[in-house]
Amino acid sequence: MLYLIYLLILASIVLLAISIYPQFLRRPLPVLREDSAVSRQIKRPAIFKFMALLMPINKAIVDKLGRKNLENRILAANVNLLPEDFITLKQGLVVLSVLLVLFFKPLFLGRQLIWLIVFIAASFLLPDMWLKMRLGKRQKMVIRALPDVIDLLSLCVNAGLDFSLAVKWVVDKSKPSPLIEELELLLLETKVGKSRKQALQDMARRISLPEVHSFSRALIQAERLGTPVESALTILSEEMRDYRFRAGEHLALQAPIKLLFPLIFFIMPVVGIIVGGPVLLQFMQGGIPGFK
Repeated sequence: MLYLIYLLILASIVLLAISIYPQFLRRPLPVLREDSAVSRQIKRPAIFKFMALLMPINKAIVDKLGRKNLENRILAANVNLLPEDFITLKQGLVVLSVLLVLFFKPLFLGRQLIWLIVFIAASFLLPDMWLKMRLGKRQKMVIRALPDVIDLLSLCVNAGLDFSLAVKWVVDKSKPSPLIEELELLLLETKVGKSRKQALQDMARRISLPEVHSFSRALIQAERLGTPVESALTILSEEMRDYRFRAGEHLALQAPIKLLFPLIFFIMPVVGIIVGGPVLLQFMQGGIPGFK
């Protein structure tokens, strides 16, 4: 019962944090700057302004851990945080863990040190797990939408539009999605002076998927060699659809293995109880007729 009370308290704190700071879960629209670049507008949550004293320390920690890698992960997950803010989030969770252990000592039955170590470890791991889950969800949405978007781009280019106008038409007519947001950012970057090659490379780096890297490289190569863009888009569309078909086959082959666990631990015991239960009850009550 004590553990259940603690879990309810912890869940309430998590839900309260999500409700207070929903901007963690989305990044505002990109804005143009005058220095021929595009920067995503980051409105830092107010809580990080109170922890500004830790920024020099966190900056050194980020540089030690690898700023580029952390920036790419945060950017690919589309999270409204700076790398220093991500470290600050971990530090805040550690402080919260210490406060929980200090204020709820009776719940831990004299094992405060053990639980404190567990909570501190969880405070460092949970933000990374959350970032990885958000990144994986966003990448799945991009993979699902990529073949259809390439088909639309190919149709627009074959109809006589150039690549930029085709991208603009797809962005205007499509429903909002992570891939459409990245294409919109691609348009904004090219409008303010960035080359198409650099804009495509930056988009591939932000999304961080092999399929998007292939899309970017194919368009860059077509532009460099002077080959028609529609041919590259047609080939890309076929490749993406073949890849999605193979991915579906791979998931279908994994289905029997995934069914083993519920089959062994949930279905077979129930079948055994239904089939053998009456026989066992009859044997316990007086034996089975014909077997004495």
